[in-house]
Amino acid sequence: MMWGYNNWWGMGLGMLLWWALLLGIFVLAIYGLVSLLNRHGSQQPLKRPDPLEIVKERYARGEITTEEYQHMREELQR
Repeated sequence: MMWGYNNWWGMGLGMLLWWALLLGIFVLAIYGLVSLLNRHGSQQPLKRPDPLEIVKERYARGEITTEEYQHMREELQR
């Protein structure tokens, strides 16, 4: 009778370890995929907007007058 009880305990423990192993592999695969995608995306340097382009866009949208545009452009080209 005790032998049968130990056998079920061993199977339950074995199944628990098997599922823990599968879960660990799944978590590591997801972690690897996420870190691979993040590394690929971070290879491109961040583009800082060119101040002159910002002034040109503001002028094109009508946010600044011609005089303001010319003054800002002269200041930025120095």
